[in-house]
Amino acid sequence: MHITRRAIWYICLCIILIVNIFIFGPSLDGYYFPVVDETQIIKIEEQPDHTTIFSGKSIKNRRCDFIRIAWYKSDGRTMVPVNLEFIERPKLRYPGIFTFGPWKVNLTFNEVVNYSSAIVYHKCHFLWETQTQFWKSALY
Repeated sequence: MHITRRAIWYICLCIILIVNIFIFGPSLDGYYFPVVDETQIIKIEEQPDHTTIFSGKSIKNRRCDFIRIAWYKSDGRTMVPVNLEFIERPKLRYPGIFTFGPWKVNLTFNEVVNYSSAIVYHKCHFLWETQTQFWKSALY
């Protein structure tokens, strides 16, 4: 069996395409088809230990299974993970407007409002974990 140069190029292109789909697919899926949208922090209170407890609301657009949420301190260029603690009991959330919290994060009030972001991970299908921007602070 003889494989032509053109066939080799097509095979290489297909491999590159497939790899890129799995590298960029999770974030593109969440960007163009977000699982959650329009997150608002409604109640926020800094604690004496310089942590912050907050509650809010958001909109769930898709019926996907929650996996985890990652909260970050960010300056727009770098993202440093910070501890997030769920004070509320676990809830099953369906598409539509939902409330969340109280949650406790190891950031000050100012850092939550101005220098933080959060990405939530859901399982929407068998290909990957969909990544959606859950929170993005005002200054970044």
